Amino acid sequence: MTTPNQLFASHVTSVAFSLSLSKTMVCCLVEIAENRDARSRQYRVMKAMGLRDTWVGAARCLVERGLIMAPDPEWPGIFVLTEPGEHVLALLQIAGIVEKITTKMGEVV
Repeated sequence: MTTPNQLFASHVTSVAFSLSLSKTMVCCLVEIAENRDARSRQYRVMKAMGLRDTWVGAARCLVERGLIMAPDPEWPGIFVLTEPGEHVLALLQIAGIVEKITTKMGEVV
């Protein structure tokens, strides 16, 4: 099984280090970091019903990048930040990106 650190390394490295995240992915990282379970439950229900939502797609992309993971296979909609995810979120906060995005989105996250 591939670890989150291996997923992250394989996603960001080739010739150079490159990581791009959408606004929705950043908001998703913030929500997971802040354990906003109510919204997570809402999206787990939507996912279970087969409904598409941008948060579900963002979470999938973050898993593929090794930034979040579902620690319990029985509850794949509950996520936690991985070590790379914690560091990326910290860098986004230092750069002021989290504040800009959350302010621009009207504190939706």
